Amino acid sequence: MKCLKCAGEIADSYLVEWAASSESRYGVFKCPHCNASHLRRASGATREGRPVYEFRLWGHPASTHRILKFEGVPKPTGT
Repeated sequence: MKCLKCAGEIADSYLVEWAASSESRYGVFKCPHCNASHLRRASGATREGRPVYEFRLWGHPASTHRILKFEGVPKPTGT
């Protein structure tokens, strides 16, 4: 995923390591590049049972970004 503030790439391995830490119980993690706080919360699950998450900047409710990857399906255009 990309940071919602600086657009730097946050590696999946960083999020896996964060999820294993005790800090993950609050759902808040910091970008390793710019130190911006993000909030992650579950917003559902795929048919296979994998969780789907919403990410937003801490304190910015209008900057929600839903991460849901479909293989072979183009991104929605917003129309």
